[in-house]
Amino acid sequence: MNRTRVVLAVFFLALLAPAAAAQSRLSEDERQMLHNLETYLITMDFQEAPFEDVIEYIRQTTAVNMVIDPEIYKERTPDEMKVSLKVSKLPVLNALKLLLEVNRLDYVFKNGVFLITLAGARQQQTYSQTYDIRDLMFEIRDFPGPDISLSSPDEQGGIGAVFGDEPSSGDDLTQPDVIQDILRENTGIGTWDEASVGMRVVGGILVVRQSEEVHQEIERMLNMLRSYK
Repeated sequence: MNRTRVVLAVFFLALLAPAAAAQSRLSEDERQMLHNLETYLITMDFQEAPFEDVIEYIRQTTAVNMVIDPEIYKERTPDEMKVSLKVSKLPVLNALKLLLEVNRLDYVFKNGVFLITLAGARQQQTYSQTYDIRDLMFEIRDFPGPDISLSSPDEQGGIGAVFGDEPSSGDDLTQPDVIQDILRENTGIGTWDEASVGMRVVGGILVVRQSEEVHQEIERMLNMLRSYK
């Protein structure tokens, strides 16, 4: 029976994962801070205000420990970071993201504080996580699986894996190398050559060291592969 050819393009890999996924690596105090920032609604109206004054206002309003990384002022002057922002009843975390994005800054939870630092800090923080992929590697002989091949951004207009009708001798999900190739081609684009990251399969368990964002991409891609197995 012919099956419809489906192209899965991963257009939203940069979207935030559910809070529960992000909270799993945080301390109890950091989880509480994140909860406060996500649930507390804040109203602000600043015009050309000093960046530190705005952060102090948020700190006092939310009772969340916030620290500004001194490294920021090695690249920016206080005048360059003046804040003009008006929001009404917006979750604090969303307001902070607007504020930080305008100033090309980022944040991380570190040592029990909300640390405001230079852009890219979260991408530089890597950690190891395991994924059980034995279900993907188990071959069901009675029902042929879809043909899975790698696609480049130029081929599909996006980044993704192609699921087709005809079996492929090269793309066999029962082989660990194939799963790793699919993940490398479709997640963490441009990061896999860095010394601080890596991936291997041990006994059907995928072990990955990557940034939080790429771990989210990997989880989404594995779920996609499972839905078409």
